[in-house]
Amino acid sequence: MKKSTKRKRRDRSSQPPSTTIHESISQLTISPPSPKKQKMTNNEMKQATTNGTSKKKSNKEDNVNNNSSYVPDYLKVSNRIFKQMLISSLDDAKDIVKRLNSKDKINYIRQYTCLIHRLFYVQLQESQWKYYYDIGMQENIWSGRVSKKWAAMNSMNYTYGRSKTLILQRLKTIQRQLQQASQALQNFGNQPLPACISDMNPPLDFTKLNGIVTAVVRKGQHKLTQQFEHNKKMLMLDSTDHR
Repeated sequence: MKKSTKRKRRDRSSQPPSTTIHESISQLTISPPSPKKQKMTNNEMKQATTNGTSKKKSNKEDNVNNNSSYVPDYLKVSNRIFKQMLISSLDDAKDIVKRLNSKDKINYIRQYTCLIHRLFYVQLQESQWKYYYDIGMQENIWSGRVSKKWAAMNSMNYTYGRSKTLILQRLKTIQRQLQQASQALQNFGNQPLPACISDMNPPLDFTKLNGIVTAVVRKGQHKLTQQFEHNKKMLMLDSTDHR
């Protein structure tokens, strides 16, 4: 068994790196890579990697949830800071990122990063709302009313007190958004590479680049993920109060 496992690992490592973004997207994994220790000591860098979602009010959150063109704060930074974010994402990122030495190259990677962000963001929302539904079924709280505080925290101020129909409707919307985000990413990958990328010699290693971009997005969404987990705990406490 050990020999077989080692052989499989060798086979994977011997596979040539992807040199097209289409192949990289098809191999995209949603599991978070192991990030390196943060090098960010500059206040500007710290702000760049924080989307501040937990500080926004419910109206803005609703707009974000339904706006496929939304760009988070951590991706609205200068090219210099964006490159620093890419470099600090993984241990071996520097060699790849230093080849992104033009505005056109950086802008292309920005577009790719925004699409990855959108996909992961909708997946986070799907996870949260599925949790809401499961808790509602397990704790039988559909006939009750969630607290106003929890409703406001989860952008539900205008639907306060609704039944599980609300959750199912939101899940249906999220499924549609998930399909749209996945399709947008596929469409991006199917487009011909811009000359600034395709003319690079040696070709850009999109397998490594994908890992770098994914790490940046995961780091940028860290506070959002924490907020979602907090919301889940609050709902559980709220459901306990209604027993």
